[in-house]
Amino acid sequence: MTRERVNLTGAVVSSPRRFDDVRGFSRELWNAECWAENGLLPRTFVQANDPRSVRDVLRGMDLQRRRPQGTWVTVIRGEILAVVVDLGPRAATFGRSAAFELGEAKSRALTVPRGFTQGFLVGSDLVDVVYHTTVPYRPGDKGTLLWDDPCIVGLWPAGKTPRLTAKDAAPPTHAFLASLQAVLKGADTSKRTGSSKEKRGGSKSGTRSDISRTPSPG
Repeated sequence: MTRERVNLTGAVVSSPRRFDDVRGFSRELWNAECWAENGLLPRTFVQANDPRSVRDVLRGMDLQRRRPQGTWVTVIRGEILAVVVDLGPRAATFGRSAAFELGEAKSRALTVPRGFTQGFLVGSDLVDVVYHTTVPYRPGDKGTLLWDDPCIVGLWPAGKTPRLTAKDAAPPTHAFLASLQAVLKGADTSKRTGSSKEKRGGSKSGTRSDISRTPSPG
């Protein structure tokens, strides 16, 4: 397994080993010892999900408030642009966001630590994504950040009109906003952003497959 540097605390882009021959290929999606040696998520996952989506569908941006999940995400079929935002109250990269291209041909996986919100936009006719999570899904604990929130809207492809469900297109719930406010109050923002005005605006770009946005003074 190879790893790529990511400018978000705890997030990792990795490339699992792949073996090609005349029959096709075999890819080592998960190896507990290898992941532990590389300091990734815990050895044990408690739930796996396989959402299928069609072109231009946008799922997210989701997180669990009281029981946050760590996730390991990869694509079995098709291509996506995965977007994550660090909302960990003690993270050095609190408030930063980044986008990563994942796909069947790229053989890349994304490790997302607890305290992040995440989502993806489908860039192929059909996509099968696999999520492994460290905590079970709790419907009543779910929060959704608007996909076009100013802190991430610049990461999506320009000119695209995504296909959304009603819940993903709706404003965040009052409970979710309250939980975010609690996170903001609990975080030492002076060490990470300088002031609360720096949460929105400003961006910088990395490679095409790793586009990031960081808070900058407004």
